[in-house]
Amino acid sequence: MKFNEDASVKSPSILHLMQLGYRYISLKETTWDTSTNIFTDIFYGQLKKINTNFSQKGAERCYNEVSLTLEN
Repeated sequence: MKFNEDASVKSPSILHLMQLGYRYISLKETTWDTSTNIFTDIFYGQLKKINTNFSQKGAERCYNEVSLTLEN
């Protein structure tokens, strides 16, 4: 019998995480920064949600700091 990773591991894991409150994001329907693996739209949106007084420049500066940290 052939092992099917999607049916055995991926799908149950995704369903369990969704039950815990996580949101599934299809990689076919979104873009991300391939050098950091950060979903930039979500990053900026959540950063502004948490820090309502952040300007776009402040958010970009924070993203650049996170990106630099990931490089190191």
